[in-house]
Amino acid sequence: MSTARTRKKATPKKDGQLADVAKTARIIGEDGNVTLSLKSGLKVTVYKCKAKNVGTVLEFLTFVMEEMGIKNLGDVPKISNDAGFFLQLISKGADRMFIVAAELCSLSYEEFVELELDDTIKVVMEVVDLNKDFFLQSVLPLVPFALQDVPANKTNQSS
Repeated sequence: MSTARTRKKATPKKDGQLADVAKTARIIGEDGNVTLSLKSGLKVTVYKCKAKNVGTVLEFLTFVMEEMGIKNLGDVPKISNDAGFFLQLISKGADRMFIVAAELCSLSYEEFVELELDDTIKVVMEVVDLNKDFFLQSVLPLVPFALQDVPANKTNQSS
């Protein structure tokens, strides 16, 4: 007997919307992984992060931290409410983010990058949601150790 849970969505108010809701169902399996039904009809399983994924996740988080101006533990992130800042961050980091998301779901990288944008966003958001405790409690504390291997000033190495 399966004890899988589903997240219920609000009841559609118009006829025909029920089919759309069913197409985008989210099912949590006994193993904690989540199976999504995408708008395209494709079913994708999003996995909890495992030890084998830490390197890829740390590479992405290190990139994000560097883009935000964090090179040392005491640095304050350079975050702006400017939409351009976030659009540039997404633009520069999309490929890295897609690698992480594809590694944490049942799609290959090639399949992942061919998803429609709304399905891509849905899978990425689920990867973050499913793994946020792992990212915040297990991965982020490791980032200072990863940054120890990043030279503080890359231009000083050539002299």
